[in-house]
Amino acid sequence: RGRSATRSLAAFCLGLAAAATALCRLAGEAREEGAGPGAVGAWKRLRRALATRENLDFSTTQLPDIYGVGSIVEQVWRGRSAFSRSAGAKPSEALTGMAVIPWDRSRPLELWNLVLLTEEEAAEHARLCGETGSLPVKLLEALSDPQLVERIGSASEQRLLQQQLRTHRILQRLEAHLLAEGALQQTSTNSGNTSCRTLSAIVARRPSPRSKQLLSLFLAGGAFGVALPLCARQSGRNLNVFKLLGAAFGLSATW
Repeated sequence: RGRSATRSLAAFCLGLAAAATALCRLAGEAREEGAGPGAVGAWKRLRRALATRENLDFSTTQLPDIYGVGSIVEQVWRGRSAFSRSAGAKPSEALTGMAVIPWDRSRPLELWNLVLLTEEEAAEHARLCGETGSLPVKLLEALSDPQLVERIGSASEQRLLQQQLRTHRILQRLEAHLLAEGALQQTSTNSGNTSCRTLSAIVARRPSPRSKQLLSLFLAGGAFGVALPLCARQSGRNLNVFKLLGAAFGLSATW
């Protein structure tokens, strides 16, 4: 489940990263550097801690696998806390002092319901969610009343609520994206020959990276083969020799 979602998450997060970069440039601000990538061992530790916190066995299939946890941590949250953007207790050691926890206690432990927080933030979020069995009270109120954030007097509470709303919206978009991808795959699996024709049409419209590379090499080789004789004509040298050289270089580049 985690492996199949990795490519879909990468596409989803590429759009988020591009939008964030564009907004930072328009605002004249520097984009925050991402945390260092974690290793598979760190993903195992986070998944084991999640299983322990949820009273589940480490080998259970009720949790996303190691690569699913890794894709959430690295692709969605970029190795930083969803709230404070902290990289952990020891930034030199990836994901130290971090925890992956369920965002909404009333929903299943799927990829779109997991959030990366510091251990202190995770404990506080779990406490607030435990009071309602779903999401923190203030967040539930803010989802039904968008003007609530402006009426909160405390700056720290207002900042926390804004962070919660931002995280909730990200996970909502992630859920919609993954469900759409899953529906597309399910449709292509169940519709037999029709899906084959549909997928063939998609492949025809969207060349694979390998095809794009070959096409680029072919065009580059052809352009080089044409440009070299033209340069020779301009310089007045032996055109036939340069035609042969151009063809040879063009073919070799294409090959």
